[in-house]
Amino acid sequence: LALVGAGVALRDARTRGFTTLACALAVIPLAVMTLAVYDSRYLVPFLPLWCLGVAAGSQALAGRLPGWGRSPRAWIGLLVLLALISVVPALKDAAEDGRRLEVRLREERGHVTAALESQAATSSNAVLSDTPDFVAWTRGRPAVWMTREEYDALPPCAADGASPASDRPCRGEGRATWFHPAGVP
Repeated sequence: LALVGAGVALRDARTRGFTTLACALAVIPLAVMTLAVYDSRYLVPFLPLWCLGVAAGSQALAGRLPGWGRSPRAWIGLLVLLALISVVPALKDAAEDGRRLEVRLREERGHVTAALESQAATSSNAVLSDTPDFVAWTRGRPAVWMTREEYDALPPCAADGASPASDRPCRGEGRATWFHPAGVP
């Protein structure tokens, strides 16, 4: 539809200049994705240009329909039907992903809850974790981002639980931690 719209707009002398510029700009993400890295996000800033072409193409094709099809309601309805072809499978895939991720979320919450309840840390201590936003949201406790390797490099806590260095926390029994076994999945 965008190509039909570009063809129609190029034939009209009033819109030829803008259409030429719009087509040149709309080709940029296609060239980048062909010559460099394919990533559909490159298309997003140029979607308004593509939408203008689709609208012009739709209007041109709707003008060739019988009388009932020339009303805006009819050709907009046809566009909705075209969009449903891609929307319905995407909604189905999203629902399946949602069910799968719901199970994973339940499992992760259980692991975090079990790990932090088994630790002797007080609830006022911040949790050190490789997923601090998830831990803070799940347990309602402050959390600080830290990898397992960074935690292992911390100095051990003193016998009274105090940190030997005033500029960083210590590693010890009284410290609440939650790390994924093999890093962040």
